[in-house]
Amino acid sequence: MKVILPLLLLLFAIPIYAESTGNITLDMGNVTVSTGITGYTVNVCNATSDCLGITCFLDYDNFSLPSSKGWCNFTALTYCQHNGSAYSTGNSICTSNESYRTCTNGVWSINTACPSGQTCNEQIDVIGSCESPGSSSSSSSGTTVTSSTTRTPAIIFTTFPADFNITQGTSVSKTVSYKNSGNQTLYNLTITIPGIDWYSVSPTIVSRSYQRNTGSFTLAFSPTDTTEIKTYTLTVNLDTHNASTSDVLKVTVNPSEETVQEEIIPNFAEYSSLLATMKSNLTSLEAQGYDVEEIKGILINIERKINETNSSLEAKDYVTATQLLADAKGLIDAASEKMRLLTKEPFEIKFDAITLAIIGIIVAVVVFVVYTLLPAHKKERINFRPTKSPKILEKLKKK
Repeated sequence: MKVILPLLLLLFAIPIYAESTGNITLDMGNVTVSTGITGYTVNVCNATSDCLGITCFLDYDNFSLPSSKGWCNFTALTYCQHNGSAYSTGNSICTSNESYRTCTNGVWSINTACPSGQTCNEQIDVIGSCESPGSSSSSSSGTTVTSSTTRTPAIIFTTFPADFNITQGTSVSKTVSYKNSGNQTLYNLTITIPGIDWYSVSPTIVSRSYQRNTGSFTLAFSPTDTTEIKTYTLTVNLDTHNASTSDVLKVTVNPSEETVQEEIIPNFAEYSSLLATMKSNLTSLEAQGYDVEEIKGILINIERKINETNSSLEAKDYVTATQLLADAKGLIDAASEKMRLLTKEPFEIKFDAITLAIIGIIVAVVVFVVYTLLPAHKKERINFRPTKSPKILEKLKKK
């Protein structure tokens, strides 16, 4: 028994020793890695307390996998972690075309800008250094080799939905896929569709996309019972912090059966009745001498719209019928307003200057002719005779 106990202790000590001295290699792809005899798993973490006695090495952008900021590893190691790769102390990686970070004993430095006039000479997240634009240098056997690297942020749609129809009160989901086609990491990817409010996007935001990375968004379209019936030409925008792309999608919203029965067909009947009433009123105005030619032209257009609407309803093309009815309503309003203005002022006959001159000449001729045809009047002779003096005057003369 005294011999067996030490052997058992030695047996359990072997894997422990292996765990403290085994080599750990992290490959690209943020995968967990096993090491040592017992197969201990190196995993992601947010703090050292998550690593069961070893150290949490934080990625410089605090992102290793969703909800994780770094990777667990032995405290004695001095290399830095980023996206599943290890970088030795003293190495720098380009974080943009004008900035870099340096690894020091497992800790990344703050993001540092290149000196004025210089750029980081490698791809994003690749070991590099700041040099003059358009050139980088390395030496091999005493020979200097120059090369150039251009930083180009870019993103493209790799799949995009075709045009489609949707009925009021229903939902349709479509998927758009994208690819980071540039050589920079892109941040804060979002989808927007201006002009409508009956859509949603999942996920609402993608925090980052590394170069050559692909992904997708799900677009859910849900027009309500009151959404306007028509064909929408929509621009789907995919934006990031420094690159964007867009494409056009046509979505036709058809009416629900309720809308057809309670709005479209009743509107058709109402506008047809209004047209008949306006025709009757127009005939009456014309008989009174009003100038109704312009209104006649409007009524002809209304009748054409009504007839085309009838054909669309028979074909169950409710989108076209709705648009034609909207056009007819606008013309009906215009004709009604013109009729109102026409009858608002008292009816009067207006003459131009030439007509007035002709009428004046005719009046003058008529007056002259009438005057010359009148019979001549006899002139009466008036003789002045002195009146007799009053009798009292005669008596005075005798005296």
